[in-house]
Amino acid sequence: GVCQNGEIIGYLSFSSVAGECYINNIAVHPDYRRKGVAKAMLCELFNIAVSSYYEFISLEVRESNLSARNLYSAFGFKEEGRRKNYYTAPQEDAIILTRRF
Repeated sequence: GVCQNGEIIGYLSFSSVAGECYINNIAVHPDYRRKGVAKAMLCELFNIAVSSYYEFISLEVRESNLSARNLYSAFGFKEEGRRKNYYTAPQEDAIILTRRF
């Protein structure tokens, strides 16, 4: 996680196995969005991925979450699939994004 003044302002959780990495969740407190927190966490994950010889990093994102999709695109993630009606409240597809190394 990322802390400022003793408070967690963002976190990224992931799991990895056999050279594969999956982002479970990435979140930034609303007061700290668009200030580079998510970028910093992704950069750190990329450092881990390279030093650990991961073949790829993959995640799911709401189809309507354009700000997140743009961020992932800037990091080289590409759409590789879709999970129909994956999300609820509201019901929405998940876009599977993957960054291969």
